[in-house]
Amino acid sequence: LLKYHGIRVHLYDYELLSPKKWLNYTLMDLYYCYLKQKFLPNINAVALLRPVLAYRLTRDLVDDPNLMADLPKELTRAELIFIPVNDNNVHTKAAEIHWSLLVYSRTMGKFYHYDPLGKHNLAMAKMVHKNLTGLLRIGDTEFVSLKVPNQKASFDCGIYVIMFTEALLRR
Repeated sequence: LLKYHGIRVHLYDYELLSPKKWLNYTLMDLYYCYLKQKFLPNINAVALLRPVLAYRLTRDLVDDPNLMADLPKELTRAELIFIPVNDNNVHTKAAEIHWSLLVYSRTMGKFYHYDPLGKHNLAMAKMVHKNLTGLLRIGDTEFVSLKVPNQKASFDCGIYVIMFTEALLRR
């Protein structure tokens, strides 16, 4: 249906743009790619981690020899890293997924967690925090769970993560 910077959007993905549907990995990836082109075309100080790579960081796959090679090179020097976190796993239904946002600030030495359902994704976000600090050899960092606007409907989490990301990029 659509190909944008190597991301293929199929009919199934397109149908998820209907009301009361969840955003999947492809749609989140597409929007993150769009944000990178719009806000960060030549800026390496900010990195937007692709959702599928963020997913791998939630699986405790740090021992995977390909993981470090698959991560964008700018992660090692980026001042800010935006990480969409999803609690989906192979044993859950698509309707049981939830998105939140984790942002690493190298300057502050902190990971900030933005979850529109409070602390629903806290365990996954902490797993990403642990794995990414280990992979990038960041050292001691603080994990901060922020109070953010709560989503009203169960299917809005992806939209909230997109809004959080875009609002922070505009700063």
